[in-house]
Amino acid sequence: MSAPVALALVLDLDDFQLDADRRGPGWARTTLASVGELVRTECDGLDGVEIRPEPPDSWLVTIRRPVADALAAQGSGLAHRLRDAVAARTSTTASVGLSQVVHGTFAPAEAARLARETLAYKTLGGTGRILSLGPPSAFEPPDLRRPVAALLRSGSATEAAGLVQRWAATALRRGVPPSEVFDIWLPALVLEVTHALTGSPDMRGALAHTPVAELAGIAGIHEHSHLAGWLLDCMTRLSAVAATTAPSPLVERAERLLRERCGEPDLSLGVLAQALAVSPFHLAHVFRRERGTTVKNQLTGLRVRRALRLLAEGELSVGEVGRRCGFRTQRQFRATMQRETGHAPSRLRRDGSRGQDRSPA
Repeated sequence: MSAPVALALVLDLDDFQLDADRRGPGWARTTLASVGELVRTECDGLDGVEIRPEPPDSWLVTIRRPVADALAAQGSGLAHRLRDAVAARTSTTASVGLSQVVHGTFAPAEAARLARETLAYKTLGGTGRILSLGPPSAFEPPDLRRPVAALLRSGSATEAAGLVQRWAATALRRGVPPSEVFDIWLPALVLEVTHALTGSPDMRGALAHTPVAELAGIAGIHEHSHLAGWLLDCMTRLSAVAATTAPSPLVERAERLLRERCGEPDLSLGVLAQALAVSPFHLAHVFRRERGTTVKNQLTGLRVRRALRLLAEGELSVGEVGRRCGFRTQRQFRATMQRETGHAPSRLRRDGSRGQDRSPA
């Protein structure tokens, strides 16, 4: 008779295929044998345990019990021991997807399904992790079209890729399914950014410049490092699109003034148009046609990027950063940074300071 309670975990070697290509088949065979032995050793003595290798580089461990007493704690402890043993005794790392405790006749199969589903989150969250699937929370992705397009126009493909990847990590923490990120959100973002870069009047014009090969390659992403590489390739292609869509002299002068004067709180469409000796209506029309966004949005993006840089440097107070970036009040500064980046300025400053502390001297 089937046990009424079960828990499962999937141990998966990180970047194993990439490492095998680099280190050779001998390393791959030795590593798989060593990890297989580690799994058997760590599970030895546990009641109701079934181990099943899942080629090429994973192991499914299912624990069946008649009652749920302490099963969750035992499963978590086993997951941590396996993860730590692989890191300590082999030349690779592993991530572990851990299911909840499942009740019912089909508990083992359902627990295995949940463990595999949970493991998919490592593509967004990185390597060497214990992943457990909690209840998802409401999460509305920020509008990254403007800041990503602005970074690409300045030739900063690496920064653009990093911005998108940080969103992916935030989505993971909020419980967004990886399938939603890969199948819906990322392709839509790429198309919207292409539209913004080309200034096409509709999406049909943007399709001619969309990096189709990169979009097709999204289906092959199954490791965190693959996601980073895919994003960089895609942003590099889009940066080339930005380079081929040169602005008119009017827009070029407008963008130069925006960069030079974005720290002025009074800078606006009207002030900019007056400096360029054109009407606000004409400037707004030409700017949107060529850049796919408004002067106000472009100005906001410049202020946010300057604020991110100053906050990361950590030399100025949060209030001084807001003033230097053209925000009239701290309330406006906080609201804008929260909307554009998903974090308050104080949080961004702390994160930047920690990053600098970890940097080599």
